[in-house]
Order: sequence, then structure tokens, then C-alpha cells
Amino acid sequence: MRDLATMLASEGYELRSGAADGADMACEEGCDLVGGAKSIWLPWPGFQNRWPNPAQRTFLPLPRAFEIAAQLHPRWPFLTRGPRALHARNTHQCLGHTLDDPSEFALCWTADGAQCEADVNSKTGGTGTAIRLASQRGVPVFNLAREGAEEALLAFLVQRRAERMATQGDADASQEEEGEEEEAVPRRNILRFPTR
Repeated sequence: MRDLATMLASEGYELRSGAADGADMACEEGCDLVGGAKSIWLPWPGFQNRWPNPAQRTFLPLPRAFEIAAQLHPRWPFLTRGPRALHARNTHQCLGHTLDDPSEFALCWTADGAQCEADVNSKTGGTGTAIRLASQRGVPVFNLAREGAEEALLAFLVQRRAERMATQGDADASQEEEGEEEEAVPRRNILRFPTR
């Protein structure tokens, strides 16, 4: 996870994560090694001794995030405030600050290797909320517990890189035809690491 996060951050992907022990922290360490862009959602102030601070790219979930999580979690009425906040922050990791900017893909590890909504079960843990949401929004999920997931992720990245280059080439050709000198705005790449 740390090595992949380092590579992805170097390629311009933004880390969206949740400061949890395990996969989240490994990904954040990898991102930080190369000074990569990140947005970290905390379920509550003081989680892991961290506090919301936009300058440090740490945030709390919006009320709408709780509403989205409530629609995804099968036992929401039975959850207390703490677990609800943990699930709410997962929605931001998948949908960004305004909850309308889906991640380009999701990278995770769960004991059961779940990669889509149909795979989610009790062994998936809290990441199940993120996997359900990603599945509903058409965001590919790469679960490293599943054989071949890392290779599938790398193939996906090669495909996305080629698409961006083709788009950039089309934009450059269009600018040449029109005689414009403006630089094309690069596509914003997003990486989302669900919590364990």
C-alpha cells in the first residue's frame, strides 16, 4: 500500500483517506514521502490525535455525508454516533469534499476481497460502505486481498494514462488549429483509499 501510494502520488493522484491504522496510514505515509496531494477525513476531532485543519488537509464529514451513509449501511438505525461518523467519512473518501466528485478508483484491502456491492458481507467491515458507494457510482474498486488486483490496477492506470495523453493530444491539436497559445488544463486525478 505504501509503495503504491508513493507511485500514485508521484503521478499526480490525490490521496483521499481516513487516518485509520493499517491501510490508511500506510497510504498516507507513501503519499507524504513524495509530498503528494491529500485530503484526510477524520470521523471526529481528536481521532488518532488529529484535528480538522484545512491547512493540514484534514476535514470532518458534512451532514450530507451522514445521510448518504445512512442509505448505504444495512443496520444504520442500530449504530451509535461514533460508527456513523466512521461510515460518513468514507463517503467523502469516495465522493470528495462536496460529495459530487467521485474518485477515479478505489484501492483497499478487506479480508474477503470484496470489490463490488454484491461481494460485501460481514467480513468486509467498514470498508463495505465505501465499496457499496463506489459500486453504485461506477468507481472501480481494486481490493489487494484479491489475487490479481494489483495487476488489474496497474493495467487500469496504463489505460487512464493513454486516455489522458490522447485527450491532451486532441486539445493540443485543437489549439494549434485555432492558433491559441493557452495551456490545456490538466485532468485532476483522484485516488481513494478506503479504511479497513
